[in-house]
Amino acid sequence: MGLYFTPITRLKELNYGKYGICQELFNRNKTIMEYSTALGKPKIGLIIIIKSNYKNLIDILDEMTIAKIETYTIVNDFTPEESKLLASR
Repeated sequence: MGLYFTPITRLKELNYGKYGICQELFNRNKTIMEYSTALGKPKIGLIIIIKSNYKNLIDILDEMTIAKIETYTIVNDFTPEESKLLASR
């Protein structure tokens, strides 16, 4: 979570499905919603930046719907560091 050079949490590999990325998205969104509600702004939730290839894009969009993430953007620009990280997998 966070950006490549300024992560909020450590990078971790998650699988798709109920106990993988969906659970992580749900938990993070819940935390953000509780925080924003405490600030008096109850409708401000998690904002996701999706960087993905086509097949993974469909999968992650499904996970976003299941986890009830309403705000996201899809970009196709990868930094050189992100490209190296993806190539190493």
